[in-house]
Amino acid sequence: MIMGGQYYSPFLLTVLCSHAARYGYQRTGEFLVLRAHTLLAAEITKPSSIATVQALLQLSARELACSSVSQAWLYSGMAFRMVSDLGLQHSGGTMRNGGRHTAEDIEIRKRLFWSCYVWDKAISLFLGRMPALTELPIDYSTDFGSSLTESAGDAEEFEPWSPSQGESVHLTKLAPGEYPPTQCRVLSCFSNYCKLAVIISDIILCLYSRTTQPDTIGAVKHLKLRLDEWRESSPAHLKCVPYALPEVCPPPQILTQNMLYHIAVILLHRPYFSSHPHRTECRQAAKRLEELCALFEKTFGSLRMTYMMAYCVYTGATVMVQDVRRGDVDAVAKLQTFMGALQQAITTCPLVQRSIEILRNSLSFKAPATSHQPVYSSLSPEECVAFQHHLPAFPYHDASGAHGGGDPYGGSLDTLSFLESFPESNWEATTDYWEL
Repeated sequence: MIMGGQYYSPFLLTVLCSHAARYGYQRTGEFLVLRAHTLLAAEITKPSSIATVQALLQLSARELACSSVSQAWLYSGMAFRMVSDLGLQHSGGTMRNGGRHTAEDIEIRKRLFWSCYVWDKAISLFLGRMPALTELPIDYSTDFGSSLTESAGDAEEFEPWSPSQGESVHLTKLAPGEYPPTQCRVLSCFSNYCKLAVIISDIILCLYSRTTQPDTIGAVKHLKLRLDEWRESSPAHLKCVPYALPEVCPPPQILTQNMLYHIAVILLHRPYFSSHPHRTECRQAAKRLEELCALFEKTFGSLRMTYMMAYCVYTGATVMVQDVRRGDVDAVAKLQTFMGALQQAITTCPLVQRSIEILRNSLSFKAPATSHQPVYSSLSPEECVAFQHHLPAFPYHDASGAHGGGDPYGGSLDTLSFLESFPESNWEATTDYWEL
């Protein structure tokens, strides 16, 4: 920053500060984001740059959490276009400075491409829209740090991590010094995260797009196999193992990865929710999410929750709604945990209010006395009606939030760019379920 190098810009610095200000300095953050908008006007008249892509990604995340959905979507799209313009999808691609770049340059370019790839999948899940970055280079790699010296890579991976930064900033419910010594594990965590994002992208494209798959059942079985293999091969230091959770929550980047794995399980099985084995898989994943949510609340408090975590909490809550309607006491307790976490998260992520409204509307929704819906053999008649009014898989559909037509959640299913928010409707013509 002092030297004003190629990876720094006032725009990037301003966006980072405005994003961080959400967690304690709201008025300062509002001022900074206005300043960022002014700087952006100048940036887009210049050639694409690494710093501008980074700033646009951060600005997209900030605007999404603050309910500025259109802006978040547009800023992310600008970032993805710049990635293509810079050729970041090719880690050894030619740069405009004559084609020469250092090992550090290569590493930065590779990490930024994957940051865009991961955020593309995240914002697609949040908004229920199709991913923009779906193709990967033939020789793609998530082996981060390989182009750096061994000492440099180790320094990043094993850097100490603490939720406390001096006397003025303390981001945990624990007393100062109580959080156990922990390593960042940033390289292995990001690498594993990217591998999971590739699988999630394929789940979205296979199950939630309007493109008909020639062999959907076979594709889904293969996706389950890949997801199981990912979980099995994940490093032990990145796993939060059920029945053996630590007393203190691991760093958020590690916890989020575990939550996202359970979300992938739900998204994979949700289209077959009328089948008991797949309903069980969804409920089991939701149970694991509730345990991780409680662990995070115990250590950090839900006020510190990111929007990615909030999305995971929302998805877990949707699985519990039918059980709550039937009076399942255990499901009621889990839903209370989810709702309490979402309610606290509103402070830093106002968009979470939309998720809460969907859940509340679902709990108060009364199914019609008569129904011409198809009956599923594995469900009771009451469950069949509830199933046909299945909760949206994605918490945002309509900017106005207005409830109209036959959709009690205000979602429009006519826009082809949107993911199918009621995935079970894709399977009306399917008579067979894939076996677990």
